[in-house]
Amino acid sequence: MYGRFITCLLLLIYLYALQAQDLKQILVFTKNGPGYVHDNRAAASACLIKIGEELGYKVHVSDNAKAFKEADLKHYSLLIFASTNNEVFENNEQRLAFRRYIENGGKFLGIHSALGTERNWSWFKQLLGGTFDTHPPFQDLKIYNTMTGHPSISGLPMNWPKEDECYFLKEEYDKGMVLMEHLLDSIKNPGSAIEQIKKSGSRYPAVWTKSFDGGQVWITALGHHINDYTNPQFIQHLRQGIQFLLNVPTPNRFIKPYTNHFDQPLQQRMAEWHAHNDYEHDQPLVKALQAGFHSVEADIHLHQGRLLVGHNQVSNRSPELTELYLKPLDSLCRIFNGFANPGGRPFTLMIDIKTDGAETYHALQNLLNSFPSLVQGKVSLLLSGNVPKQEILKEAVSAQRICVDGRPEDLGKGIPSRQMPWISDRYSKWSGGDLGLEKIINLAKKVHEEGKILRLWGIPDDPASHQKLFEAGVDIINSDQLGAPAYRENE
Repeated sequence: MYGRFITCLLLLIYLYALQAQDLKQILVFTKNGPGYVHDNRAAASACLIKIGEELGYKVHVSDNAKAFKEADLKHYSLLIFASTNNEVFENNEQRLAFRRYIENGGKFLGIHSALGTERNWSWFKQLLGGTFDTHPPFQDLKIYNTMTGHPSISGLPMNWPKEDECYFLKEEYDKGMVLMEHLLDSIKNPGSAIEQIKKSGSRYPAVWTKSFDGGQVWITALGHHINDYTNPQFIQHLRQGIQFLLNVPTPNRFIKPYTNHFDQPLQQRMAEWHAHNDYEHDQPLVKALQAGFHSVEADIHLHQGRLLVGHNQVSNRSPELTELYLKPLDSLCRIFNGFANPGGRPFTLMIDIKTDGAETYHALQNLLNSFPSLVQGKVSLLLSGNVPKQEILKEAVSAQRICVDGRPEDLGKGIPSRQMPWISDRYSKWSGGDLGLEKIINLAKKVHEEGKILRLWGIPDDPASHQKLFEAGVDIINSDQLGAPAYRENE
């Protein structure tokens, strides 16, 4: 029964069932600025056009940066930079249009020397995960498939022998989920990259994916040679990367662009909606992950030695925390290298303790020992409700990713954000029942100064109010629905 549930969970979330879209178009951008120009761009374009058509998309190929207008980019489901290199934009307005596309939930796929594109643009380098530094000469390499279960690289060899260039990066940033790695002992001719090889250990990232600033990114450093774009294995590699991006839930599906300048400092953002009382949906956890939520909430009660899930009360027939959340999340973490999803997005399981705090917390601790992949992975376990706060804060639990949901009165006490990442409260306490933002703006400022996230619940079901609250600095709003959000006054 449990095995069938896990299979169903994965299929529901990650099967390649194309979602209905009004505009099914892909833009392939091939421009090179001054400097080295790859001869593979025409072959790559032909390959990508064919893949797009097979997937039911119209593919536009351009080397003209004038294509980057905000109104025009809205028509594209995916932007692909195919061996672009150096400065490719003509002005900062085009850079801003690209950035706002990503901030609005856009998808980006970079191939090979896309990693050498816009080397002086800080935000773009963060999007990529770094910028090109050097590579050994083109030669036979071995590419190690680190995550065979990931949909974008499934079916590719565990050790993929391939002629290519091993790109090393400088100014390296977070790469999210690394999917494939260069095996550096396969490099026989290091050339000018000898120092980078020495300091990089035995492996170096070749393919990765991550959520970034509202959008989703998939990067392959492979694809130097023109023959790659007629090679069935490399075509499979690109096709699965494209399919993955087109079908993975948008990381921040309700978010709006926030920048007015192309290189404005990156604003660290969570998904704006928190799946409150997630267990009341017909498919707990599954639908929240499908919808792109970054956090779900489960109320737990210690009942006759078991941790059961329910809002105000439970019975012997109530579902167990283990079956609804811990087992599925543990399985996902094992499949996706510690993450709860294939997009490499952060995820939080909020556990709201309803019964005696200390006793329930200790029962939860004992239960978590059975789920090492979850506890040691990248899922945050955020405890709320009747929490023995002081006991938890005294423990060295950060390595286990167990943290506490804070309240405004916890501000100014020197509690690290790794132990108390969220500050949560009822909306009406700060608004007086009206959308008075001054107190909320001041609260958000104090929360953010401590590196924490502000969550409010009990907010009017009004999109205009939501937008004003986000602009005021509220990071997360509770939602009891996964489509059009609606709210309860009950926490």
